[in-house]
Amino acid sequence: MSAPSPCIRRCCEVAPREDRREPARRPSAPRGDSAVEASGVQEDRGMKAGLRYSGIVLVLWCQHVWAQGNAFTDLTNDIGVEINTMALEWAPVISADDLTLVFSSDRSGNFDLYMATRSSSGEKFREPVNMGAPVNTSTDEYRGCLSADGLTLYFVRLANADLWDVWKATRESADAPFGTAERMVWINNGYVTDSVALSADGLKLLFCTPRPGGKGLRDIWVSPRVSALDDFATFLPLETYLPGSLVNSAYDDIAPSLSADESFLFFSDSQSSCRPGGTGNADIWVSMRSRVDEPFPQPVNMNTFNQEPINTSFHDFQISLSQTWPRTGSQMFFISDRPGTLGGWDIWQATWLPVLTACFSTQLNPSSGAAPVDAAFDASCSSTPEGTSLAGYAWDLGDGATADGVGVAHTYADPGRYAVALTVTNDVPTSDTARQGVTATCAGGDVSPWTAADIGAPLFPGSAWKDGEGVSVCAGGRTNISTADELHYVHQEMGGDFSAVVRVEEPLSWIVGGRFGLMVRGSMDPGAPFAALLVQRYSTETRLMFRFRNDGVLSARSHGATTLPLWIKIERRGGEVVALSSADGSVWTEVDRETIVFASDGSVLGGLAACGADIGDPLGSFTPLRAHVTGLAITAAVTFRRGDANSSNTLDIADAIFLLGHLFAQQAPLGCEDAGDANDDGTLDIADAIRILGHLFANTGPLPQPFGSCGIDSTPDILVCEEYAHCPE
Repeated sequence: MSAPSPCIRRCCEVAPREDRREPARRPSAPRGDSAVEASGVQEDRGMKAGLRYSGIVLVLWCQHVWAQGNAFTDLTNDIGVEINTMALEWAPVISADDLTLVFSSDRSGNFDLYMATRSSSGEKFREPVNMGAPVNTSTDEYRGCLSADGLTLYFVRLANADLWDVWKATRESADAPFGTAERMVWINNGYVTDSVALSADGLKLLFCTPRPGGKGLRDIWVSPRVSALDDFATFLPLETYLPGSLVNSAYDDIAPSLSADESFLFFSDSQSSCRPGGTGNADIWVSMRSRVDEPFPQPVNMNTFNQEPINTSFHDFQISLSQTWPRTGSQMFFISDRPGTLGGWDIWQATWLPVLTACFSTQLNPSSGAAPVDAAFDASCSSTPEGTSLAGYAWDLGDGATADGVGVAHTYADPGRYAVALTVTNDVPTSDTARQGVTATCAGGDVSPWTAADIGAPLFPGSAWKDGEGVSVCAGGRTNISTADELHYVHQEMGGDFSAVVRVEEPLSWIVGGRFGLMVRGSMDPGAPFAALLVQRYSTETRLMFRFRNDGVLSARSHGATTLPLWIKIERRGGEVVALSSADGSVWTEVDRETIVFASDGSVLGGLAACGADIGDPLGSFTPLRAHVTGLAITAAVTFRRGDANSSNTLDIADAIFLLGHLFAQQAPLGCEDAGDANDDGTLDIADAIRILGHLFANTGPLPQPFGSCGIDSTPDILVCEEYAHCPE
């Protein structure tokens, strides 16, 4: 197959099959808005405002880094003599000792590898030196990385217009030139292979390739070895090497850089294949894990990870991280075409330095978090760089209340998730904001003989409890996912046909998208088949909805606006689920029906389902659905004998007379309407009396099943059978 080329002369990693043509040189003068404005953070009256989202997951992953109060800052492209020029500079890689920068530039006509050195990590680099033959050739070379001892160089060379290969060159000492380069045949195999990177221990070679076995376009692959004396002989996608890793995606995942402790994996997307959630062009991303034996989880944008923005609306990618990071003063290098760039692309440097850091801890009483919750917030972990002092602490407590001071106490009276924000200011003045979500849950209680549990993993935990003559439910759960459910379910297991009923009242609280009602489902698995009759809140009205999942496909049918309170019923009749509604609980109207394929053993769950329409943001506010219902009941389907309208356990002329009396003389109602429906047409009328008489006296044949012996009505209709005493349970 023909693999796409990285085409490093383009303004970013280009789309497949785009030709390699030299772009017009960019002017050296700054263009457009400032880099600060482009990144979405503006300066106002000398106060620089930074915003950091300290989500629970990020705090757990990054506490050993962020606790230092540091961030990548002090961005500059003035990093040494003739490092950046009017040419294109590309793919910087810093050595393990921080003293050598290897990069690629087309200043000589084609892309060659250059090496620049410095005496200490705090200095600028000396004028770079072309690495010359046999490393550089008449074709293009880029992304060169050195082993920790400086004796081995891995780099990428253009094989033809559509193919890049990984090469290796060695030398006898750090002062000697590199010898003849060797093409790493085992790793190339006719596919684009680029963006090589070496782990700090030298035992893992990372590279990017679009070959089969990956997730999408170019993915990050790993080649491990046992010792530095061994060859890199095998390679596999990151998610195969570390099962459960979520870095590789349907987008370009390129230019990896692994921290020395291997807890952080930095990488880039590309202009032609940008990840959602970025700045719109190529961005730097980072995946963080707490232990090296864990997979790399879903990555976050560098602007989320770093307290100050790195990514801009321009292209920012091809990162190389200092192996001394996160030591204060350590650096990272990347390429960008942001304002201030000399040529088409420049190498930029950011330094890990102390910055103003907002930080706070939270203690809840009760620790279970059930409302009312007393919260104590402590901002004493906030820090500011040496030579400055903290001047103010401003709290937004998420429920409309505000406060000032290092320590704050507050009570959350109602259930919900509250977005608490602390903004600290120093005497520069500079400000920083930290956020946490505080959740006050509902306590829950006894619902026997029902069972109450969450389906899926709602961020806000649901609960239910008996409340007077009814049941109260408190629920979170997202509604914007179709393959798996998130809801709270008050249910019972039923072995056959059954009927569930409830009176739905106006909820105490619910937001647009919130829904609750009756549900029949195959199991507690989030992707199980189900059918449900629900009331759902819209912006201006409440609607009656019939939702169901069959063979993994979710469907919904709206049945228009409705008013509460409302009685609803859902029945399982063989393979069909029938939904009904009633204003008074006695006269029922069919709403919808659907055949649902449940488990083969026939056992299903039935009961009350509630979903609060949470968007699932741990740092976002959320008001749960809180509702009270009455009349919640579930009963197994009643078996009966067809034609026994008066429930006497005998089929005779008295059944026809009883039926006619009910229809025309306002006599007693039938305990089992299905039994009186002698012709099984779903209605009670004079034709049923005639059918009984025909069977008894005119030899018209037997009545429809169940006839003679007990059974259920296999024909779905709106008739009900509340009581028939002569059949076994």
